[in-house]
Amino acid sequence: SRGGLPAPNSAHVRGAHPNRGNGRDHLRNHISDCPKMVQGHRGANHPVKDDINNKVEITSMNHGFMVDRDSLPAGVEETHTSLFDGTLCGIKMTDRPVFSVQHHPEASPGPQDSFYLFQTFMDTMAKDDALAS
Repeated sequence: SRGGLPAPNSAHVRGAHPNRGNGRDHLRNHISDCPKMVQGHRGANHPVKDDINNKVEITSMNHGFMVDRDSLPAGVEETHTSLFDGTLCGIKMTDRPVFSVQHHPEASPGPQDSFYLFQTFMDTMAKDDALAS
């Protein structure tokens, strides 16, 4: 069940062009269930572990739904986990340059713990432009 959310807007993640999302876009990027959370995540100072780099980021969140890790399809891997309740907070597709996180890196509560996500996206865009040339 998608918990009352609209169907995923997965048309934009089918192509090969880079795509990133945060917050609600994270919920729309994935191709799995999004159940409603009992409490939700609200406010700043939410610790999130970057599972790839094994670092903890202090984040800002504002959502009441979550991506159900048990319904992720093949080709999608987990990248971030909430240290408050263990919920899935980030994913990336393994066969295309698409990633998303549940938190809001632009809010800078860390103050810049998650800024690398913007640089990762910019680097991916530059690589995509180079391939298109």
